[in-house]
Amino acid sequence: PGGHLNLAVLHANRGDPEAAEKAYWTALRMDPDFLPARANLANLYNGMGRNDAAERVLREGIERAPEEGELHYSLGLLLAEEKRLEEAAGALGRAAELLPDRARVRYNHALALQQLGRRTEAGAALRQARRIDPRDPGIAYALAVFYVQQGQWELALPHARDLLALAPGEPEPRQLLQSIERELAAERSGR
Repeated sequence: PGGHLNLAVLHANRGDPEAAEKAYWTALRMDPDFLPARANLANLYNGMGRNDAAERVLREGIERAPEEGELHYSLGLLLAEEKRLEEAAGALGRAAELLPDRARVRYNHALALQQLGRRTEAGAALRQARRIDPRDPGIAYALAVFYVQQGQWELALPHARDLLALAPGEPEPRQLLQSIERELAAERSGR
């Protein structure tokens, strides 16, 4: 299966998705539980705009290996892309359980929860993601903005400061921090 996987990747890189698809399927016929072939095939289908086929491949993989977090994560991302947020939140939540040390899994789970209006759960997932990877500027930004949206300036401030330290050359972190500092100053002066 590994040889067919490599062949599929080569075909995909050369711009021949049909040949890549055939090679991935050959690998999966040889070993239906071969995760790299299944994940890559789903990504190939997604890139071709065939999300229904990508979803089928991922769900078949989950049926065969329900404890495989990467499959749940890929499915969650696919469902979020399709705006099927309730299902996406479920798949991403399961992925977060199975991949507890992956900050980006929790980050994406939080985004799905936030879009569903489940703010308490979204905040908890973002804080967990930040504990796992305090050096990820995307997570620091998301947490700062999460608190800004709720008018919780004191809680947003440390994340905005961290974001500026993580991405010092970017203008957005400085603007965000200045905005939060202005709001805090106004709040303290009894605006």
